[in-house]
Amino acid sequence: MSNDKGFGIFEDENHAEEFAEARSKSTEPSRRFKTDDPEENDALFLTFQLGHEVYASELLSVREIIEFQKPKPLPNTLDFFRGVINLRGEIVGIIDLRMKFGLQGVDVDDEKQHIPLLIFDSQSGALGAMVDRVGKVCRIDRGKIDHNPNVKSRVPQKYLKGIGLMDDEMITIIDLRQVLDDGELLEIKTIQKAG
Repeated sequence: MSNDKGFGIFEDENHAEEFAEARSKSTEPSRRFKTDDPEENDALFLTFQLGHEVYASELLSVREIIEFQKPKPLPNTLDFFRGVINLRGEIVGIIDLRMKFGLQGVDVDDEKQHIPLLIFDSQSGALGAMVDRVGKVCRIDRGKIDHNPNVKSRVPQKYLKGIGLMDDEMITIIDLRQVLDDGELLEIKTIQKAG
């Protein structure tokens, strides 16, 4: 059902191949300037779903996508911190983005659920974000990203990078590396070392 490219956790097997190919070709962070070449002004994003809402994060912020591994719960931790997993010898903290964004958390004991984990690097080390579904790799024109949207959202402004337009659909763009504040990162770093 799954392999190292993440087949089985994407909406479509082609999206898994697109992620693997785009991730392997992307070696530099998104440029922050405009050029005359329209494709040069596009940034690559990975879309994912939480509830009925579609979000995106810069492709390079996602190190890999894996199928869910039940985390080892640790006592006295943040509500949205579900525990730790061992990923090829590396202790990875698992956060439930649904809970972090004020939605009902995922039942990690329901073995019928296919919960993708977006693995990313933070200041405290590797973290995995539980999401409902992984969408696809897409290009969004930097000129079509509103970095200061005047909207109310479950996503706090500090991790909101903007609202982008993709095929006339508005996508909430978040920075996975910023979804935790300094105090939460310090707590998770301490938990990971203890785990």
